[in-house]
Amino acid sequence: MKKSQKIETKIYELLGVKLFKKATFKLEKIIYRLDFYNYNHIMTLMEYITYLSDLKLSPNRINMGVKAKLLIGKRLNRNYKVSLSEINSLLVGYKKAIGIKSFENKKETIDKIIETLQLLNNSLEISYGSKKEVLDNFGVYYIGTIKYLREYPEVLKEYKVLNNFFYPNGQAKDVYTLYRSRNKDNYVLYDRFILNIIMETIDNIYVIECMKLDVDFKKYIELLIHQYIDNSINFINNLDKCKLIIPEDEILNDNVNMIMKSQVLVNDLINKSNMEIKSSMIF
Repeated sequence: MKKSQKIETKIYELLGVKLFKKATFKLEKIIYRLDFYNYNHIMTLMEYITYLSDLKLSPNRINMGVKAKLLIGKRLNRNYKVSLSEINSLLVGYKKAIGIKSFENKKETIDKIIETLQLLNNSLEISYGSKKEVLDNFGVYYIGTIKYLREYPEVLKEYKVLNNFFYPNGQAKDVYTLYRSRNKDNYVLYDRFILNIIMETIDNIYVIECMKLDVDFKKYIELLIHQYIDNSINFINNLDKCKLIIPEDEILNDNVNMIMKSQVLVNDLINKSNMEIKSSMIF
């Protein structure tokens, strides 16, 4: 088993341990070792918290029952076929393989795989619900985490990485606050979170008002939207390439439909804020 796969397996094994605080502590250590500002690893944490919220498991609940562990296991297995963490781990692994001498004669193949993984890493937005319904990956886990932290804000003392996006009382930080907290170490993670939060918000009045007051912020949001549209168009135009990693047409088509739904909200924000977007619209 590759190192990236071992790390991924370890993360998911920890989701079923008996002691909640031991699990959070160990997950936290893994994330610090991998990359404190890695979007996909933080999504894994939010996925776990969402399941705890759904199962109504409080932080002071010492033992997770067999039923709870089975339910979490089923949910993980259900979503693992479209796991962003797995795609990210593969992407990191193949990028490292390019520099290994024994893989020199396979460079063309590896380059194609990396291109496909990058496409998926940039544009995969879905997970699946208990009835196999298509869900917005970020939205489900972000909202689930918000719900849990409002009730148990003390969890942030264990999941310190989430203090990037939540206040000590469990309240979610707004987009403009996150924008002003960006720096050279966290900007990649923050940019993706900010974009996703905007696309989860039906009414972005606050963002629009901030754009009116801060020209630099407006230019920043325009750039994020521009990049999102370009990534989405690139994904839609290269579905055949994506089959190298995800051969199921249903999953790829479900993701295209989710992108289209997100684009509706993006178009609404563009129109209301008079953005100057250079990219072509998806529709």
